[in-house]
Amino acid sequence: MKDDSESIDEFMAFDFVFQVESDHEYDYVPMTKGDFCMLNKKLDEILSQASTFINTKYDEILSFHHETIQKCVKEHDNKLSQDQKLVDDSTKLVEEASLQVLTLLTENEKEALYGLLFGLQKDNVDHHTLIANSILTLQTSQANENKIMDALAKATTKIQVLKEQLKTTALDLGKSNE
Repeated sequence: MKDDSESIDEFMAFDFVFQVESDHEYDYVPMTKGDFCMLNKKLDEILSQASTFINTKYDEILSFHHETIQKCVKEHDNKLSQDQKLVDDSTKLVEEASLQVLTLLTENEKEALYGLLFGLQKDNVDHHTLIANSILTLQTSQANENKIMDALAKATTKIQVLKEQLKTTALDLGKSNE
């Protein structure tokens, strides 16, 4: 054991060892002022090393965390860029497909309208032909009717002349029989 009367300046450092009995009961071992100084110095060293270790580890962890966040942000930005490119490509494809569909529909509608126009023009020509044929038929019928009417008028005139002649002859016969 150390003597408490020793000066701190003359103190020699020894390794600090806890004495533990084999039956796990701790003895009360009195500590000298030098033992406390040594314990304090050793604890300061441990705290200093722990502080350095913690600061180093904190800096390493902070740096690693910062790098990880930067990497995640970069990956996220890349993924967002890829997704935006996919959206842009999809939008372009949809616009192109829509334009193609609209062009196809317009062409189909245009063809249908041209077909309808051609049909209407053909029907118009057919109607004009039908009307012209009908007019020609009517003119022919009218000419035939006019011939019949002329023949009927001639026959009626002949009948009236014959009727007048018959009347005159009957009057002449009636006068002669008297």
